[in-house]
Amino acid sequence: MVAALGPEQTSIPEIAKAAGIPRASLYQFFPDKYVLLACLAERHLSAVAELVEALCLRHADASIERLSKALVDAASDYYDRHPVAAQLVLGGPHSPSAYGALAAAMARISAAVRGALTERQPAPRLPARPDVAALMVEMAFACMRHGYLTEGRITPPVRREAVRAQVAYFAALAAAAGR
Repeated sequence: MVAALGPEQTSIPEIAKAAGIPRASLYQFFPDKYVLLACLAERHLSAVAELVEALCLRHADASIERLSKALVDAASDYYDRHPVAAQLVLGGPHSPSAYGALAAAMARISAAVRGALTERQPAPRLPARPDVAALMVEMAFACMRHGYLTEGRITPPVRREAVRAQVAYFAALAAAAGR
């Protein structure tokens, strides 16, 4: 229903009707549609975070460009395969609780990227502030969101720009830290 109608047109009464359950049963768990949408967004964000964590472990010794490409492609593929996730995460957040779920997922993803960056040998000397991993994740997310909002999906050129932005930022910081 969210995929067909969009988050704003989706309603608890229509969901209850489609599911064949009383409205009160849904309201017991979800006091309004925004709580329900935030729950759906949180599930998708958790799935993306798990995917990123696994890729960070698998590609810990890869070049920054290869790691970034793997992460951007995996997240983009997920959003392209799950239109509800794309609407709720890339098109949102639609409520304060959904924003909280997004912030928590971004922190989790940033931690995985930070781990992959610091496991490199020799470990890069990067500043403690700004949080390089968090900014890299936010750059990729901004590119993916732009692609979704302007084209309805995350196209290959947008993916390349997300990788290019991350790699250039990391290289500039690494060069500055090496001086």
